[in-house]
Amino acid sequence: MFKIGYALNSHKSTLVSLRLMTDPHVVADHQIDDDVYTCEDRELICYNKNEKYDPDWNSGCDFLSQGSWPLEFPAAPNANVEKECSVAFQNAPLPRYNAPSDKGCWIFAADYDLWLDPGSASDDNECAFAQAREGIVIDGSKFSSFELYGIRSFSSSDNYEYWKIGGKYKYNDEKPNSYCLIKSYKWKWDKQESYMCADDHYWHACRGDEEDLNDLGSLTWASDYIYNCTRDKDTNLPVWKLMGEDKDQDGYTTENDCADDPKDPILQQTDCPELDIETGEINCEPYQQYSKCAICINPDAPEVCGDELNNDCRFGSGFSADSLENTKDETSDDCNKFKEGCEQGFKETKEEKGEGNCNPPSEPKEGEEEKDYSIYDNKQSACENAGGTWKPAEGKQHFNVLGEEFSWVNTPEGGYCCGINGTDDLGHIESNLDGENFVCLNKAEELVGTSENIEDLNWGTEQTPCSNWCWVKASAGNVLFKILTIKKPGEPAFDVVSNSDKWFSCDENIETLEEPNTQGEGEENFIELANRFYCYQEGKHWSWTECYGKNEFTKNENIKGRLAGEGLYSLYLVAKDENANGEVFDRRIELNTGKGDYEKFYGEADFDFSSYDYLEFMLKFVADEQGTSIEKLDDLVLPLNVSLEIRGRPEKVDEKGPLLFQGNALGYVINNPSFTGEDWMHIRIPIDNTLQGIQKIVIETKSDKNYIGVKNIRLTKSSGDDSKLCSGQDSTVDNSWLDDLDQGGKTITGENLCKALYGEEAWFGDDGEIDSSQDSANCCGNNENEYYAGKSKDVVIIEEDSSSEPKKYGCWNSQTVASGNTIMDVKFNVDIYKEKNFTVTPNPIELDNIIDVTYEVNDKSKDIPCNFPTELQYGEDFKQLCSPFKIKDLSNAVYGNTSVRIDYKPSDKYRLVFYDLITFEEIGYHFDEDEDPDHPEPYHIIDNETAQELWYHPIAVFVEIKEGVYFDITSKPSSNEMPEKQVTYSCTEDECLYPLPGEPPYTITNPFPHVYELYFVTGPQKEDEVLIEGTYNTNEYGNLKAR
Repeated sequence: MFKIGYALNSHKSTLVSLRLMTDPHVVADHQIDDDVYTCEDRELICYNKNEKYDPDWNSGCDFLSQGSWPLEFPAAPNANVEKECSVAFQNAPLPRYNAPSDKGCWIFAADYDLWLDPGSASDDNECAFAQAREGIVIDGSKFSSFELYGIRSFSSSDNYEYWKIGGKYKYNDEKPNSYCLIKSYKWKWDKQESYMCADDHYWHACRGDEEDLNDLGSLTWASDYIYNCTRDKDTNLPVWKLMGEDKDQDGYTTENDCADDPKDPILQQTDCPELDIETGEINCEPYQQYSKCAICINPDAPEVCGDELNNDCRFGSGFSADSLENTKDETSDDCNKFKEGCEQGFKETKEEKGEGNCNPPSEPKEGEEEKDYSIYDNKQSACENAGGTWKPAEGKQHFNVLGEEFSWVNTPEGGYCCGINGTDDLGHIESNLDGENFVCLNKAEELVGTSENIEDLNWGTEQTPCSNWCWVKASAGNVLFKILTIKKPGEPAFDVVSNSDKWFSCDENIETLEEPNTQGEGEENFIELANRFYCYQEGKHWSWTECYGKNEFTKNENIKGRLAGEGLYSLYLVAKDENANGEVFDRRIELNTGKGDYEKFYGEADFDFSSYDYLEFMLKFVADEQGTSIEKLDDLVLPLNVSLEIRGRPEKVDEKGPLLFQGNALGYVINNPSFTGEDWMHIRIPIDNTLQGIQKIVIETKSDKNYIGVKNIRLTKSSGDDSKLCSGQDSTVDNSWLDDLDQGGKTITGENLCKALYGEEAWFGDDGEIDSSQDSANCCGNNENEYYAGKSKDVVIIEEDSSSEPKKYGCWNSQTVASGNTIMDVKFNVDIYKEKNFTVTPNPIELDNIIDVTYEVNDKSKDIPCNFPTELQYGEDFKQLCSPFKIKDLSNAVYGNTSVRIDYKPSDKYRLVFYDLITFEEIGYHFDEDEDPDHPEPYHIIDNETAQELWYHPIAVFVEIKEGVYFDITSKPSSNEMPEKQVTYSCTEDECLYPLPGEPPYTITNPFPHVYELYFVTGPQKEDEVLIEGTYNTNEYGNLKAR
């Protein structure tokens, strides 16, 4: 809202209707012949009373206050007749005469037969009324003629149908009558006042009152011209002075305005604000809605960037009347080039710079006399020298067409307004002129995923606060190395992270995080932190992850962080402060999307294992939930059996969900099985590389007496890509991620992790300490069927209550063996066994092909082009359809008369809605089937009023799955008989236990019965053991024991 630079007249005391009554001494009533009295060249001075002629007669000109009803003719001195003209006027059946007039300003005249007796034959009074045209002025300096709209004259005794329109009223020998009073007189006001008929159809007064703020200096308008109440420089009388043409009534004449004609076709023609005559205010708020109205465009108006007009008429360093379509000024129409328009902030013009207010000091000196510091306004140095507090002028607030407070940064290209392009700006990275780097973010959790409150991550500053959109600086302390997930509608999600200098997006073109230019301050080393990060693809989205292990200063203790031994695509098990090694111990261990802040990053999305071939993890048997080691096999209940289940999302809460995979985890051990001690078994289970829609994974021991430990659950590929391991170590030279556990030629090696997983003796040395021809010999146990007997470093194993000399170790079938010790392979054949396979088919949701997106302009409907898919693929529970559009760009769209809607067939699975891509909120109104009796099928509409508010906003059509609806997954299990398989394990004890692959039935053969005995074990007792002599067939599940 703004107020024009002059005071305006107040209706309440100065807006009037003009009434005129003739004096019979002057007009001589009707007794003058036509050739003597012609109604021409007469003048009338308006008095409150015609005391010059007869002080007893109240006649002449009178004024009626605004809104008074009924409108009345001038009063006659004889009370019996004073109402006759007014009564006849008010009783006329048509039209209804109101205050104000429908055009021009009312004037009235009456000629009363004052000396006749009431009721006599001639006791009728002549009446006339008309409307003076806008712009007519009557004042005290000169006589003026009135240009009038249609005059009506009548006798008070006549019926309405006999009233005369636009000509003389003939009465009593056709003598001229009251018609002459209005038609031909020149009028002059006897007071030092001036009245003008204005565009609002009232008479506006200019009285010359120096103390009345609503008088001298006030403005009014008539017939597209603006007038100023001032004093005549010659007579010093108050007069309405013509200032010039001002068609839009914004207080600026045509030559001082760049958009004065409201009918200009490039301007908004409908629903524009109007000047409030009483207050002098023009309410152009919200500015984005009225920025193209002529009345809201002038040198005092704010700039509204994005509307393709120069709203403040600025050009170069000042005003230009021809600048309306010149949008490249210091208040540019390009929001990227105009900081204050982008942020909807305040800007000083060149003329305003240096202006401000001088306020008293916050703490006046003791004993100092009270002083008026306002004398130093606009004088900064004088203010400060006098001890005052200087407050610069804020300047003028500017806006943008979207009405949002966006975030701006100054770039070499002239600037960038974060959010002005809606979700297209999400995750966009820019650097300012000082080289500082920023990322454009929105605080909606549907758009940016983070485990913290995003507004705590340097969300603006005191000088440049942020609203929904924000440029977040890469070097801000509380955002350093924090991983954020960018979720653009209709596109795969991706992560961004700051290395303290710059932001980096994770995509197919990047793997590691660039080292920053500085090492940081304090105990945190920024180069070491940067080396922790790696980018990989996780299903359909791209993810950064941080390898921190047991190190302090971890930045992402959630699904984005990794402990030692975990892979790039790892599944979250436990928080670091609960178990620093990432280990969980229990009978049943479940992984799901409800842990590790998964939903904060990805909402209700499921795990997606697409393009991955194996699910790997480390497993061992323990004695309790604290992870106490098993000392001997007798502490376990046989047979040992650990199952793994992968399930999809259930249709109901109390259901398990579709079974996508089920298998015997122990049958997939790739190092030597070990069920006692500290060593872990490495499980690698092949999975379908199209597997998706996974809600949970359950690893469970089948005996309620046995406990298991699990850690390092990860997805890997047969190609070896994206199969790196977190070392848990920091380095300023090398990345913290290992290619594999045999990495021994860098500052970061697989040593610590290898020892943690397979024992202190499992690490044979760095690359220089082993045979150069054996590049995978550094760690024993991490690969299947691994053998090595070359050189290695000495290892000292200190056992309790003993000491030991250094020993060298070798690797026999993926198990370490000390020099001088014996080890043997145990081989057995499994000729027939079964593996359970699952054919998993994620089913799409079909979209009805009868979907119409239309817009309506003045009751005419038109289509909005949209190529709808015929179905939603699995996981597309919120999907953008069609390309975004702006209502203003729709062909022939009319501001204020355009609505947009979607019509579609009823569905119990989904609904179609409009979304604003600026605020990312659902907009308009949705009606389900049968909610609107006139439209039984569902629809979503943006009505005319809402369309006005969203005129410039990018809008998209979205389909969203209804609450409680999930994609269906068809899972068909089958058991396949596997071909003969010879299994080879190692044994260093008198008795060793081994798992069998797959599921029964089994056909088992001991190929070397003369070397060792094999027993099929189904329980903990001796009678549960069956010696295998030759070939043994069974339908039971069990383990094998070698002696």
